[in-house]
Amino acid sequence: MTILFTYILIISNFFAGSPPLYREYQILETSKIQIKGTSNIAGFRCNCNMKELNEMYVRYEIGKQVQNQASIQFPISSFNCGAKAINRDFMDLVKAKEYPNLNLKVLEIKPIDDQKARIHLEAGIAGQKNKYSVVVHYERFSSYLQARGKFSLNIEDFGLEQPKKLMGLVVINKEIDILFNLHFRSLY
Repeated sequence: MTILFTYILIISNFFAGSPPLYREYQILETSKIQIKGTSNIAGFRCNCNMKELNEMYVRYEIGKQVQNQASIQFPISSFNCGAKAINRDFMDLVKAKEYPNLNLKVLEIKPIDDQKARIHLEAGIAGQKNKYSVVVHYERFSSYLQARGKFSLNIEDFGLEQPKKLMGLVVINKEIDILFNLHFRSLY
């Protein structure tokens, strides 16, 4: 989850004239990341506890072309699914012992209008990477910028097996959503 989210600040600087060689932003603990899925019985939500994380920073280096890159890592251990058994199952599903982070990397930013952009990103889970296109809504407030959106992924695209519990009576669907509402503060 690393993700992808400096684009809000990048876009505002892109239209303001010549940007510097790089920008650094702090992801504020008021940000929210949620993984949402369903099973044949019920849904589940795993929320990232941003307050448990060390301060998170993103460095955005400006390239010579339109493509930009920014990345961020979210420790899998910072996600809480509401119960110890579900947390354990989630950690097992994403192979958190071997691959402790959810990684997101912004590959390209294409402004749509003054409040939306299409972000091309790469998500890394369990040692596998896949690319996605996401529409992101952004807004500037007096002390921070907000970026919000969601994208869906299939766990099998990351080499993960569809979880089945209670001898196959409970089956987790392959499709999950990653929802984000990120707040950024420029460090200068």
